Amino acid sequence: YAVKTLNKFAGISESSVAVSVSWKYPEPVSPAGLKAFQQGNAVNVQWDETVQSDLSNLLLYRFERGQQPVLIKTLDATSSSYTDVTTTKGKLYFYYVTCKNKYNLESEKVSEIGIRVQ
Repeated sequence: YAVKTLNKFAGISESSVAVSVSWKYPEPVSPAGLKAFQQGNAVNVQWDETVQSDLSNLLLYRFERGQQPVLIKTLDATSSSYTDVTTTKGKLYFYYVTCKNKYNLESEKVSEIGIRVQ
């Protein structure tokens, strides 16, 4: 931005020194209260509702120790649970949820929950 002034006689000044303004959109915050329960051969993952108004969706990740997390489901921003039916008996899985806002910014992982499928 630069500014010019106009006096009462219609005289215009030189432009001021130009400045730029940048805006960083606020990052979303991951939901709290992560829990996991076994349901038959599946795992039901639950979390607290989020009250952030600019969320576009929630992302549910799963991993096993020593492996990279894998996005297993993209969910509506109002979701508060998901049942993972792709589990294998005897394996220990870890889950976490992040949020994405309308500016496509993804929250950090706040917590994770582990469960062994019996």
